[in-house]
Amino acid sequence: MKHIKLFLINAFYMFVMGSSYPLIPLYLEELKVGVIEKGYILTGAALLSALSSLFWGYLSDRTGKRRIFVLAGGLGQTLTYLLLSFPQSMETVIPLYLISGFLGSATFTLVMASAGSSEGEVSEAMGNFWAGGSLGWAIGTAASGYIFEKYGLAFVFLISTAFLASYTLLAYSSSRDLVKREEEKKRESSLPLMMALLLLLVFIFVCVDVLKNLYIPPHYAYELGIGPAVAMLTLSFTSWLEIPSIFFFSRLARKVSRWVIFASSFIFAAAYLALNCFASDVFHAFTLMGFYSLVWGSFSVSSSTLVSELTETYGTAYGAYNMVYSIANIAAPLLASSIIDSFGYNTLLQVFAVLSLASCFTAILSARKQLSR
Repeated sequence: MKHIKLFLINAFYMFVMGSSYPLIPLYLEELKVGVIEKGYILTGAALLSALSSLFWGYLSDRTGKRRIFVLAGGLGQTLTYLLLSFPQSMETVIPLYLISGFLGSATFTLVMASAGSSEGEVSEAMGNFWAGGSLGWAIGTAASGYIFEKYGLAFVFLISTAFLASYTLLAYSSSRDLVKREEEKKRESSLPLMMALLLLLVFIFVCVDVLKNLYIPPHYAYELGIGPAVAMLTLSFTSWLEIPSIFFFSRLARKVSRWVIFASSFIFAAAYLALNCFASDVFHAFTLMGFYSLVWGSFSVSSSTLVSELTETYGTAYGAYNMVYSIANIAAPLLASSIIDSFGYNTLLQVFAVLSLASCFTAILSARKQLSR
């Protein structure tokens, strides 16, 4: 029952993110926000979300009151989305958007911490969590464009409010407060070396994921000539395929080392990037995006499960894990734009394919170290 809740929690949350996140720049456009100012707002929101993930996780570990923060964050984000569904000025929209990200990171981070510290098979819990996220994202991104064109952006926020309210109730009911044990009090709060290594590898992988979302679809649309609509459809296609992929790798994680699956995700990522250098038509586009479901399925389950194996300060650890996602989403476009401008699109793919292979070897060495203990 708890795993079903985790599936629904992330399905609801990623429906909201898939519905609203891509439309936020359009909302700012309607408010006549300049290009430079828009960039500052979006980057500032990502930075705030990164820091707040670590803040809420650390606060949860320090106080042991995880459920209070889950509820407060969820209700706060629900309220900000409700307010955004009403006509607003730029002076109110920007603070509300920033507050929403700050509060939302509390619930999402601490739900992951609860899943990571749950009794039983953690990989199965994480598998259900991420599978729900892929479903929510696939439906949200598909539905938001139609709702936006038919009823306007305010209606998108209003529907998202209802989903956030349901998400909050499910998150509160599935989370639990920390049980402070004497041996945990003696444990240092700093993350171990292996955890730091994991976060570095996660950063590299999420940069690859940013390329898949922001740079490869435009290449399909304009360089291969398949058009924006079909190019975006490839993203929805891979989200649907991610669901069985995630379930497969969550079950495989019961039999083999999580580090082995984690290393495999980088092999898949390197192959995905390298093969995209040779993509030439719509068949290649859909085939490669379909292949990406193996990349994400293996990574999401293994990386989030490894967090729970490397530390017992779950709130802080999952806060750091989510913080890396936000940092990578800021850094990757800067790195990618610089490489494309200097060397071209294919060089970008080749550079990150090599980085992925190097990450694979690093993860394999880490797996050997873990298994030898």
